[in-house]
Amino acid sequence: MDRETFRCHFRLTVQTFEVVLDKVSIALRAGARNVNNGRSSIPPEKSLLLTLWLLATPDSFRSVADRFGTTKSVAHRNFLQITKILSQLAAEYLRWPTIPELRRVRILFDNLRPDNGFPDIIGAVDGTHIAIRAPIIDPKSSSHDSRVWRRSPICQQIEENEIIPEGTHLVGDSAYPLHKYLMTPYKDNGHLTRRQKNYNYELSSKRVVIEQAFGRLKGRFRRLKYLDMALMNKIKTVVIAACVLHNMCIKCNDPWEEEMPVEPDNNVDDGANDGVNHNEDARTKRDNIARMLETL
Repeated sequence: MDRETFRCHFRLTVQTFEVVLDKVSIALRAGARNVNNGRSSIPPEKSLLLTLWLLATPDSFRSVADRFGTTKSVAHRNFLQITKILSQLAAEYLRWPTIPELRRVRILFDNLRPDNGFPDIIGAVDGTHIAIRAPIIDPKSSSHDSRVWRRSPICQQIEENEIIPEGTHLVGDSAYPLHKYLMTPYKDNGHLTRRQKNYNYELSSKRVVIEQAFGRLKGRFRRLKYLDMALMNKIKTVVIAACVLHNMCIKCNDPWEEEMPVEPDNNVDDGANDGVNHNEDARTKRDNIARMLETL
């Protein structure tokens, strides 16, 4: 393949592929000896290419195995092996930024839509839905964004370790509770003031980057549109592996501009934030930002 065709099919450049292969090749070769217990395997390069193809397309394991000249069972085993190895790189590629990195992110947010003066943002938070085959047990189970957030390790780390620098904050939509470290919109009860409406608009136009980020992730690895996997315990591993790969690409200056259309936010306000103690400091901070934005 020429380089552009390679990138179109495998969703990264040849140079990025070499970086990824270098990162995982030692584990891949060890896996070929230890994990497969003497069963037939395929070379590391081919195993990684097969995995990238599966992540990039909704093609069946049978058709991809045929394309790569192997069997369905070998393709499936190698896919699980590669995604497991990639997910184990999460500590390096899916982590909270350092203080110097947060300063740079803050500047990037300041320069994003310069006519928008919403200050002191160091990140945006949102959820994205990855459809899966309905599990046998509790097939209709679902969770509101705010509930997922409260149970997440990153939320617990923020609240316990104060990893967000003083005076800065994340931005989120109305599904999330208001905190000093997380600015959210005013709830639209039909009686918002012009100042409050302006605040909501400015916040939304900055927060949209998180929806774009999810769109690019799913645009690069289209299998995330629907993970048809019977092994429920492996789904998280595949999602983390895709996120690791995406961040590796970004770090290698290999961005992906094509976005999967962002699905509408179907979160129904289930009362998850009713009764949440929006402390006075957080409300005051939001009011002060709204007042400042009105004067710009």
